[in-house]
Amino acid sequence: QDWELIYFRDVFLKSHGEGLRKRTLERIVLLFERYRYTYNFNRRNVADLFAITENGGSGFIANCIDRGIIKKVKVDEYCFVMSKEEDL
Repeated sequence: QDWELIYFRDVFLKSHGEGLRKRTLERIVLLFERYRYTYNFNRRNVADLFAITENGGSGFIANCIDRGIIKKVKVDEYCFVMSKEEDL
């Protein structure tokens, strides 16, 4: 089983994704399935994956940053935030 995905979806997103629409949560999981904690991504990657504009990708990323799901690594480069247990 994919424990990393299960933990992200069932534990991490439950605490950080409260109030998000179902479609938004599904998109976050889809993005996580592609990049995990291993790879960084940018707004173009998000826009291409969801077939939206780059501005839409920026808005999606900003919403995730506000909720502590994604963090900024450097200009236009982002990654998923690891929970405290995963950092150990």
